[in-house]
Amino acid sequence: MPNIMKYFFDISFSQDDYIYNKFEDKLLFIFNKFVATNDSNITEGITGLCAALSAEYLTHVRQGRLEQGKHYLESIKILTKILDEEIYSHTSPYLKANLQAKKLHAQEKINRLLIDLANRQRASFDMLDIASYEPAYWYWPKKESTETLANYIEKVS
Repeated sequence: MPNIMKYFFDISFSQDDYIYNKFEDKLLFIFNKFVATNDSNITEGITGLCAALSAEYLTHVRQGRLEQGKHYLESIKILTKILDEEIYSHTSPYLKANLQAKKLHAQEKINRLLIDLANRQRASFDMLDIASYEPAYWYWPKKESTETLANYIEKVS
């Protein structure tokens, strides 16, 4: 009998806790500027990155098994924890500089992650639109018997 327990692992990850709630303003800015190109209709229904995170996670699992997928989600958790760390006034200058450098690096990685996830989420919306598209052939004009294909395509478009 095969060991099915090897396919179960314990990882607690929530897009709300680690991405959406913490970076909601930044995420909506990225969607508006870079993905939707200021089209507010596109950004209305965005409440997260479910499809993008799932696809990215599955890509990592496909490349390096469950461990790499788990590592991907853990790295997002680590980046958000670094950004949440406070710098105290009594901290030594070396530790302050070290933490500021870590925060700057984590912020850049989060920005890149958010842009990649936003683009992937938008691509999933596009795929859903394409999959649900049904052309209305009955509205197309009739092709005349003397008409060439190029002329007909031009007339249709």
